[in-house]
Amino acid sequence: MVRKFAHHSYAAIAPHLYFRNGPGSPDDIGAKVRAAGGVADDQVVGDVAGAIAFLRAQPNSTGKVGVIGFCSGGRHAYLCACQLAGVDAAIDCWGGNVIVDDKSQLNANRPVAPIDLTEGLRCPLLGVFGNDDENPNADQVNRTEAVLKRLGKTYEFYRYDGAGHAFFNTSRNSYRPEQAADGWAKVFAFLRTYLAT
Repeated sequence: MVRKFAHHSYAAIAPHLYFRNGPGSPDDIGAKVRAAGGVADDQVVGDVAGAIAFLRAQPNSTGKVGVIGFCSGGRHAYLCACQLAGVDAAIDCWGGNVIVDDKSQLNANRPVAPIDLTEGLRCPLLGVFGNDDENPNADQVNRTEAVLKRLGKTYEFYRYDGAGHAFFNTSRNSYRPEQAADGWAKVFAFLRTYLAT
């Protein structure tokens, strides 16, 4: 993903949110983190703040920074956009659990649903979703949009028929080339609009 953004002339960094959880295969470490309740939201926000500071300190920096995430990373992008000052654009690609209907899913690591932090959103938000996804499902996307609209936030949501979760991922059966190509075009148009100097 970082190479894709670099190809499009963006300085990019992917913080390794699991590095504290030891060596091993990404699948094994991910399972270990999920079993422990997920990466703590405060830790994610701190790691992303550090990555932003690092990018801004580079001599080629324009000073503008965007965040993007896919799946749980989409949730993280939404979370960071609501909690960090200085994010200029945020992109949530099918971030699950932005809305938490079952409050028993909240825990010490994830004490608040990101939707409840939307008042703090200070930058434009792009949302990209598959209409066949189950997390977030169409109703959750509708409800997220309703909150953004009610609070007067700047946002763009795009929803794709015939696409489910992870439809940008070329290594999965869920990959949908036509929808992914259009979604990527929307991502880069959004970044050109809000990160241009």
